[in-house]
Amino acid sequence: MKQDARLAPAVLAALTVLTLAAGCAGQSPSPTPSCAPDLRAWIGQPLDKFVACKGDDGTLLVQDASPRVGLKPSYDGTPGKNGQWRIVNACSDAPDWLAARTVEVAVIPVEHAVGDADFSDAVVCEFPQ
Repeated sequence: MKQDARLAPAVLAALTVLTLAAGCAGQSPSPTPSCAPDLRAWIGQPLDKFVACKGDDGTLLVQDASPRVGLKPSYDGTPGKNGQWRIVNACSDAPDWLAARTVEVAVIPVEHAVGDADFSDAVVCEFPQ
């Protein structure tokens, strides 16, 4: 019986992970990539969709690139407000960002156009080994 009690949380956790993965994989095609493994596909997409695909695995570093479009930095990490931010650059410490330990993204407010701003160096991408 004790084994079953210990197995129940593990089974529940596995089902939760499978459900989350199925939720990303099962989304219909739209402007937002469906948990796209290529980080370049996420450029211009909302941060909340990206966070939903990544889940709580690993570390997500967020750089507020608002000054590059003439705005004051205001990203504060409030989870309910991630949909108000657009990804403008990203990198990870692994080729498959979904399996990465660390992912770094640069964001600007969604209501602001990217314009001619250069975001090529908006993420540092120096990860400890």
